[in-house]
Amino acid sequence: MRVTEAGTVIAQLEIETDGRSNDYETVYIGELDLDGELVPPEKPERSVPISPNGLDPGDLWTSIYDGAKYSFSGDRFWWQNGETKLRHSFADTLPRGIVNELKQLRPEGGSFQITPVGDVLTQLPTAKSPPDVREQFRDLPRPVKRILQLRRDRGNVDKLPVYVGHLEPNDRPIEVEEPTRLTDPLNEQEEASLEAWAAHMGSYEESDLSEEDHQLDDTEEGR
Repeated sequence: MRVTEAGTVIAQLEIETDGRSNDYETVYIGELDLDGELVPPEKPERSVPISPNGLDPGDLWTSIYDGAKYSFSGDRFWWQNGETKLRHSFADTLPRGIVNELKQLRPEGGSFQITPVGDVLTQLPTAKSPPDVREQFRDLPRPVKRILQLRRDRGNVDKLPVYVGHLEPNDRPIEVEEPTRLTDPLNEQEEASLEAWAAHMGSYEESDLSEEDHQLDDTEEGR
């Protein structure tokens, strides 16, 4: 079961397809308005806020690192279907402030997550952690420290989750387009772009070559 960045609860229902293997379909459960804290039943005093206050972009994330997963590279943003592995590009761009922060924190691109309440998060290698990471780490709630320890020791994850920014309700949910398949026909714009690209490749006739073009230099002859 998952909760999307807009608070929609969905789940995967196992269905029988051919009698030999099973498949899954995504089903809608309902809507969930998350607020307040995540409270461990055995130690309620160790509660963790769902959406911490007072964080700046690049600060360590002081809650649970989870949410809808997306990826980006440069100006391209997409959601990758876990079953088909196809990439669905964003139908609309994210707010410029979020895009700029993601590019600054992860100039090479990568994945990021959006929580059910709209907080945007990503992970940084420990070598690129904030300058005051030790001070911030000391202030993390105990359950968050434990999760980081388990991720490091059992999952070999050498990254720290950081806060990127917040998406307002009118910027959610994220809408994505249908993926491009190799067998899809090219539209007129794509055809024209490819033809223009091919036209700039140039061509030559045999008569255009000089005698020197058929000779090897001394370094090539000695190879």
